[in-house]
Amino acid sequence: MIPAKRVSVEWLEETLVPGESYTLVYSETIAGGNHIEALCNDQITFLECSASRAAWEKERQGCFLGLYITMGLEIIGLILIDRFWCREFHARIRKIRRDIKKRTAKIRQGGKKV
Repeated sequence: MIPAKRVSVEWLEETLVPGESYTLVYSETIAGGNHIEALCNDQITFLECSASRAAWEKERQGCFLGLYITMGLEIIGLILIDRFWCREFHARIRKIRRDIKKRTAKIRQGGKKV
């Protein structure tokens, strides 16, 4: 797949000569496809590898930014769920802990066991 944003497909069709040898550098994608990273022959560089690396780095940084934003939203969502939807559970846990403290205090004092 030739990145049309960086090199005009029409220009390549006019410039490339059938039967001539070209050097092609490509990378495999996670999905199994290939991306052309560099294309050149002895006279002309049609697509520079450095430009491909710069574009890759920009995409990589965008992916990390998206990942950080997603993680932040997930953490905020989990906190909101915990604070608003789990109020009753937190109240029950506090009551059970108070009851446990009272019972252990009674046991330590030698009072009536419950």
